Amino acid sequence: MTELVSVLDHWLVLRQRKPWLLWRVWCLSVVVLLLTRCQPLAPPTLPTTSTSAPRFLPALASPTAPITPGTPALSLEQQEAFNAAEALRRSDQYLQARQAFADFVRRYPESALTDDALLALGHISATLEQYEPALAYYRALLERFPRSERVPEAHLGLGVAAYQKQDYPSSLRALQQYLALAPSGTARGLAHYYLGAGALKQQRPAEAVPAFKTAMDTSREPALQQQAREELTSTIQQVLSVEALAALALQYARTFPGDLILNASSRSIGKPAIKPQKQRRCNG
Repeated sequence: MTELVSVLDHWLVLRQRKPWLLWRVWCLSVVVLLLTRCQPLAPPTLPTTSTSAPRFLPALASPTAPITPGTPALSLEQQEAFNAAEALRRSDQYLQARQAFADFVRRYPESALTDDALLALGHISATLEQYEPALAYYRALLERFPRSERVPEAHLGLGVAAYQKQDYPSSLRALQQYLALAPSGTARGLAHYYLGAGALKQQRPAEAVPAFKTAMDTSREPALQQQAREELTSTIQQVLSVEALAALALQYARTFPGDLILNASSRSIGKPAIKPQKQRRCNG
């Protein structure tokens, strides 16, 4: 299944070994396209993640710092306040939990658990579909506690929240940062899923296919595995359509402007990859 991602590489091998066969395939593609649409080729409409697809959000792990009175900068009062907020979150009382964690951050800005509270605030806001506040909490954690063990999770939360805000470039950067910082993280499947979903939103199916495949293979959540499998199947079916393959081929032709076969085909489709030069006539 992953071999489908390297379709352009196969075109290159075919071009080098059997150029006559490649020419016949191109001609057939041109005929099909001219019969179906007599206008310049537009970028193919590729699948996007279903609007009914479930939302997958990062899970909040246990606090990184031991909750004991002997912990530096952590008093019994702080411990009790944090535990009370966490109890509200675990019982799905998100509005009350958000207020309790916000009070904790305001009262104890330098506590050993303030970074955990900021992460919890980000996750709670994302659960409530309030992604702008979620982004603010994640960024506050990264700015105030750059050496915290919660930094990778903050990048993951940023990536998911940015995706939901349709800021796909920012989502891509944050998710890649999480994968770089957490090579053995338990949420890598979630990160790869959103990498694939973001790639589809930006019409980049060749990147979406391996991302969904990795999400399917590495996730521990059955629901996420199933959703990644469905997105992977849908993406492959769309990529293999004639129009999508032709668009990929045009992009490939622009990458190799010196290839006469590719450029002849692209001119037939309607968008020459390079501007043909006029030949001088020799008067003998």
